[in-house]
Amino acid sequence: TNQKWFHRRKILTPTFHFNILQGYHDIFARQGEVLVDLIAEEKGDFDLFPYIKRCALDIICETAMGTSINAQKGANNEYVRAVERLSAIIWDYERGSDGHGRDAVTN
Repeated sequence: TNQKWFHRRKILTPTFHFNILQGYHDIFARQGEVLVDLIAEEKGDFDLFPYIKRCALDIICETAMGTSINAQKGANNEYVRAVERLSAIIWDYERGSDGHGRDAVTN
């Protein structure tokens, strides 16, 4: 409902204030440079999504948890694989690949 959204937005908005995001500029820039370097190594057509996904994971982990996981350079590390597996499970559940999807919660 609109009331719920307004309340949640009011809580989240300060998180994305320019002054707060400015403190993370170095992280965004450093991880962006890693992304650009990795993309530059590609030849021909390639799938950009895995690169963007791992860059976002690096940024989120470093800004939210203060931990560098190097997802972009180590796509096969255990944490990256766990996040990818969890994402796939959630995606399958939301799409209803089991035939029940979100209805399974109410049954």
